[in-house]
Amino acid sequence: MMKKLLTIGLMALTMALVCALPAWGETYRGAVPAEFARAFSGDRWAGYSVAAGFTFYPAGGNSAEGVPAFFVMKKGEENVLCILEYRGGAWKFMVQSPKPLYQGSRVPVFEDEDDYNWFRLYYRDQNPDERGREDVLSFFRDNKGVWRFLGLSQYDFGTGDSLNVIARATDGDWTPGVLYVTKITAGRTVYNAKPVYGTYENDLRYFSLSAFPRSLEEAREKLSNPPEIPGGELKARRVQFTSGKKYPVYSGPGALYYRAAGGKAAVSTNDWIQVFGVEDGWALIQYDISASHMRIGYIDASALPKEASVPPLQFMPQTMLLSRDAALTDDPLFSKETVLQLKQGQELIRLSDIGVEWAYVEVMNGQTAMRGFVPENALMGKPDLSLIPGGPYSDTREFEQYQAKAVVQRAADGSISGVSVYTVLPQAWKNPAPGLDTLIGYRLYEGNRASFQLSGWEDDQGLCVFRYMQGFITQADVLGLVPVYSLSGERAQESLVIPLKP
Repeated sequence: MMKKLLTIGLMALTMALVCALPAWGETYRGAVPAEFARAFSGDRWAGYSVAAGFTFYPAGGNSAEGVPAFFVMKKGEENVLCILEYRGGAWKFMVQSPKPLYQGSRVPVFEDEDDYNWFRLYYRDQNPDERGREDVLSFFRDNKGVWRFLGLSQYDFGTGDSLNVIARATDGDWTPGVLYVTKITAGRTVYNAKPVYGTYENDLRYFSLSAFPRSLEEAREKLSNPPEIPGGELKARRVQFTSGKKYPVYSGPGALYYRAAGGKAAVSTNDWIQVFGVEDGWALIQYDISASHMRIGYIDASALPKEASVPPLQFMPQTMLLSRDAALTDDPLFSKETVLQLKQGQELIRLSDIGVEWAYVEVMNGQTAMRGFVPENALMGKPDLSLIPGGPYSDTREFEQYQAKAVVQRAADGSISGVSVYTVLPQAWKNPAPGLDTLIGYRLYEGNRASFQLSGWEDDQGLCVFRYMQGFITQADVLGLVPVYSLSGERAQESLVIPLKP
């Protein structure tokens, strides 16, 4: 029952392994065949028996180099898939794992196959004519000699309903990076070979049947493709890790940084991983959680493959503030799911960017450092009074809770054309809670005489600026600006003093 399944490369491998296909195979159940006794010796297989087995030749005849043999070993409710190949005069394990199989009391059967590079396991009810059900698992060996999961099929003999989720196109060739889903319900084809694109683990050494999708919707949820990184400072490339590993993921380069998913964030190497670079022994990566949710975070750089060429991360840290409320996310390109809600005025460190819309930043959440992404347009430079031109008539002071710089503009005739006080105020003072004593203005003094009031402030690049821009003439040698608080009134000890004469 020849099945047109493998590509020309697979067929070439088959011809290289053997000169002729076997005329028949042999199935086993119960005791381990003598031919395989040595392979299944030792404590590992104590108490196991053969639930199902298949070889391409009768016992003792499987001597061609590369010939495979398939066994389902059973002990209690555990079923272990074993694939052996005849190599160098002995049987060697290629796969031994329970994860590619159904567990429990269901026992599969093999049917005669005529191609060394693939096989199927059938799970059938005792009497399929009495409205039973059949599940079929298909496996194959690729042109590099790796055994992989091809797909599953389910058929209900009573209703005629069927489901087929398999990694091959309608012409029978295996297609990497895509699953084709066919579903028939009540005699109606719901969808026929509907493709779902994305990566998933199918190497039988690491494959898990429980994680394999059983519907079109589940396939769309679980499969994903590495995203294209938009232009910007952060650049990444896909790196192939050794499958079957898991590594904890932190938001920053170290185990003291925040860890998402309730402190359990981890990446599996069974799927795609993109690497941006390495910082202090930690690698910045992006990986998928689902088809629509990714995460960017750090893993220990020792997990990188030895042959991987990964550049160092080069950041230029800048202290900045949020100009508005913003959400911190570790998934800027897909779900944009909020990790931490940040308030206007929050101080943070800008490290880099991804594309033109997202800035990569570090913030403190209590005592825990976190890294993630915020909208680039939500950032502003930290207010700096030194950037404000002072001139000959100015005074700058730093107090316990704020900084202030007064600047007096004079006209050519010596009159005062304007008075401005630039301040760096605490965020809490900008939108004060009831009962909070905050700076609300300045009282101008001409010498010792109280004069105009500078009330209210306007924002100028994060600075709160109090102004009096109506010109006036003064005979005073000194102008004083005394801060006025909402509850306590004037505070002379925080006055700014501007001499008007040399």
